[in-house]
Amino acid sequence: MTSISLTTRQRAILREILVSEGTFTTHYLASKLELGHRILRYNLPRIEAWLRMAGVEIIHKPGVGTAIKAPSTLRMRLMAELAGESAGGLVLTGDQRVGELLLELLARLGPIASARIAADAAVSRQTVLTDIEAAETWLRRNGLQLIRRPRVGTWVVGPEINRRIALLRFLDEVLPLKTWLDLWDMPIQNGVGAEVGTPHLRSLLERLPLSDGRFFVEQAERDLDIAFTARSRCALQRYLSIAIDAMRQGRFIAPSAGAPPRWTREWSAAKGIALRIDEQFALTLPEDEIEIIAGQLHCVPREGWTAPVSVDDAIAAGLDDRYIGLARSFVAEASVYLHPWLRIDPRLTMDVARHLGCLVPQLHYGLPLWNRLLATVRDRYPQVFDAAKRSVAEIEREIGGVVANEIIGALSMDLTAALERLRNPRRFRRAFVVGDSSMVGGTELLISRLSAEFPNLEIVGLGLDRIPEQEQLMQAELVVSAVRGLRPACREVVEVSPFLDREDVRAILERLYWAERQDHDAQSAGFDRPSLSDLLRPDCITLDGSAHEWRDVVDLAGKPLVDAGLVEPQYVRAMVDIIASNGPYMLLAPGVALLHARPADGVNALCIGVLVLASGVRFGHDTFDPVDIAFVLGAEDSTSHLTALSQLAGLIRDDEFLSTLREARTPAEVLGLVWRLQTPAASG
Repeated sequence: MTSISLTTRQRAILREILVSEGTFTTHYLASKLELGHRILRYNLPRIEAWLRMAGVEIIHKPGVGTAIKAPSTLRMRLMAELAGESAGGLVLTGDQRVGELLLELLARLGPIASARIAADAAVSRQTVLTDIEAAETWLRRNGLQLIRRPRVGTWVVGPEINRRIALLRFLDEVLPLKTWLDLWDMPIQNGVGAEVGTPHLRSLLERLPLSDGRFFVEQAERDLDIAFTARSRCALQRYLSIAIDAMRQGRFIAPSAGAPPRWTREWSAAKGIALRIDEQFALTLPEDEIEIIAGQLHCVPREGWTAPVSVDDAIAAGLDDRYIGLARSFVAEASVYLHPWLRIDPRLTMDVARHLGCLVPQLHYGLPLWNRLLATVRDRYPQVFDAAKRSVAEIEREIGGVVANEIIGALSMDLTAALERLRNPRRFRRAFVVGDSSMVGGTELLISRLSAEFPNLEIVGLGLDRIPEQEQLMQAELVVSAVRGLRPACREVVEVSPFLDREDVRAILERLYWAERQDHDAQSAGFDRPSLSDLLRPDCITLDGSAHEWRDVVDLAGKPLVDAGLVEPQYVRAMVDIIASNGPYMLLAPGVALLHARPADGVNALCIGVLVLASGVRFGHDTFDPVDIAFVLGAEDSTSHLTALSQLAGLIRDDEFLSTLREARTPAEVLGLVWRLQTPAASG
C-alpha cells in the first residue's frame, strides 16, 4: 500500500485518472469533477507522486495531454486500495468539513459545542470558526439563521420548511444524480458503502426512510397517472424521507397565514401519501404538511416534456391560461429591450408560461425558491437579466409581491434561449439531448445554444435526467448531456453546461470531426457593445419624409441602410413580410414603430436607422396609429445590439425626446439630441 495520504478530493481525481483510457487533459478532469483548474493543478503533484510510488508510469505529451501506463490488473488493485482508504482514516477537505457541520446542524435542534466540532474533525479551534462562518453563509442563502452563544454552542433557527428544503438542496449538491439513481434502484438495507460521501452523510442516509419514500412517490405516480422525471422522483423521495424523519422528531411545518391554491389531483394524491405515512409511521399529518407535499407534486418536472407551440397545446397539456396571459405581458415588455422579434416567438411565450406555472405555485405554497444557475446567468447575461427584471410588473401584481431573483434568472434563460433561436435557425446533423430537470430553463437554453452554435445539428430526441434505451439512440450521432456521469455503452456522451461554454463546443466539434470552429461563438460577458450614439449615422437618418401607406414607410426607412451596405435588399422585404403576417406589433408608443427582421434575413453589420415623416401613416394598430417616427433595427447576432436597443427603448418612452425629434431639421440635430438624452445607466 502506498504511504502517501490523500484527501477525499485527491482520491476522486485519482479514481478518474485510473479509469481513463488514453490521453486526458486537465480541462477534461476539471469538467468531469466540476473543479476549478487552479484547484486541480494544486492537487495533481501529490497524486502523481502517489502513482509513481505505486509503480505507474506517467507520460506527459506537450500540447496533447497526459497518459498513465499501467496494466488493467494494477489499475484494479489501486482502485481497491483507494476504496480501502476511503473506509479508513478520512482526511476531510475544507468543503467536506463544512458539509459535515451543515448536516449535523440541519439534522438536530439543539446546540453543538465548538470543542466537540473541533474534536470530531481533528482540527484547530480557529479552523472550526472558519468552517462555522462558511456554514453560516450557506445557511443564510437558504433562509436560515445560525445562532452562536459562548459556552452554549451553535444551532440553526428558521422555518421548518426552510430547514427541510435546505437539507434537500445540500444532499443534491454533495451527491451526483447517478448516486441518487443507484439509491432509488437499490434502496439501503445493510448500510451505505464507504464510497458514498462522508461519515455523517452515510449515517443520515441510513437513517432516512428512503425505501418508504420511493414507495410513496410510485404511489403518487399511479394516483396521478403520470411519470415524474428521474431527478424529480429522487427529489420527492428525499423530501418525503426528510419530512418523515423531521416529524418523527416532533418537527412539523408551521401553519400558513393564508390558504394556498389546491390543485385537486395533487391534493388528492398528497392526502393518499399522508394516509400511508400514518399507517406506516403512526404520524397524523396536519393539512399544512399535506399542502407542502401537494405543492411538491405539482411543481416538479414530469416525463413527456414537449414545448407547446400554441395556446391550445398548452391548455391541453394542463397549463393554466392565466400563466399564458402573464407570459405574453412579460414577453411584450422584454422584447422592447432585447429584440422586437421575441414578441412573435410562440415558443418563448409558451416556455415562460410553463415555467411560471411551476414557479409561481411554489410562492403560493411557501416553498423556498432555488435556482442553481442564478449567479451565472446574472453574471453572463446582465442585460438580459436586467430586461427580465424590468418586465415583471404584471407577474408582481398576480403574486402580490416582488418577483424573486430566482424567478428572474429562470425567465432570463428563456429570453436568452429565444435570442439564440433568433440568431441561427438551420439544423442538419443528428444529436440526442439529455436535459437536467432541476435547472429551470436550462434544457431550453441548451437546445437553443446547440442550434445557434451548430447550424447543421438536428436534435432528434430529448430526455430528462437519464440516457434512454439503446434503440432510442440509434438514430443519433452523439449524445449531448447536461447531466454528468451518464455513460451508455452504445454512444459517446459529451457532457456540457446549459450555457454551452467554449470548452463544450470544442468537445462537440471533436466528436463530429469538424475541422474548424464556427464563427458565431457565444460572446463572453464583459465585451463592450456599441451604444445608440455609436450606431447612428447621418446618412441613415431621414427627416421630413413622405409616404402613402405602411409599406412605403418600411421601404423609405430601410433604403438608407441598404444604400450604405449595412443590410441587403431582402432585409427590407422581410420587414414588410413580418408586418403582413403578424400585424403591427412593433408599434411601441403613439406614433412610433421599431421596424426589424431576423439577423439571417440579410444583416451585414449592426445598424439603426431613423425616419421622421411629415405626416403620420396608419399601420392598423388600435392604439398607436398613425406612425410618424420609424426606427429600423438591424441586429447581426443575439447580443451585440442590446445596449443600443435598451437605450433606444428608454428614449422612445421619453415624451421630450419624441417631441424634439419630430422638430429636428438636420441629422446633426438628431445625433446631438441622442447624445444628450441617452440614459447612462443603460450603457452598462
